[in-house]
Amino acid sequence: MARQKVVAANIPVNQFDQPLPVLAAIIFDGQAGTPDASSGPNATVTNASATVPALSGTTPITGTFTATGQSAPFTAIQGHAIWVKLSGTFVATVAVQRCSDGTAATRQNLTVGGTNYAVFTTPVQEAVSAEDDGGVAYLLNCSAYTSGTVTYQLGHK
Repeated sequence: MARQKVVAANIPVNQFDQPLPVLAAIIFDGQAGTPDASSGPNATVTNASATVPALSGTTPITGTFTATGQSAPFTAIQGHAIWVKLSGTFVATVAVQRCSDGTAATRQNLTVGGTNYAVFTTPVQEAVSAEDDGGVAYLLNCSAYTSGTVTYQLGHK
């Protein structure tokens, strides 16, 4: 089996804000592995055959817009980032909206200081929010459409 180089990460975790090396589990390229005896920046992974499971219940919402309309809602998992990906050649305006009761009936644009954000007119791939509450859904609203096809994905990465 091929050996892969892993760069060890240091994360501040104690009361003195001193970095402690992460040695327990190493994750890369969707694989889990066990480090060999040389921990530190030159550690290698020798057992990288287990698949790392995705977050439970996080199938992203995917589809296309060829007119104005809304996507199906995506129920967010508390504490995880919400990502949006828009691709294609289009003239349209697409906003990420939050549904506080998990249904499209309560949808509102994301705002900061009363100003809308996460409103896109070009292809993007970025995190737009991190959900702090449970039972909250997000959806995409294509509020203006002129031409082309907007291909979308909304969910956890």
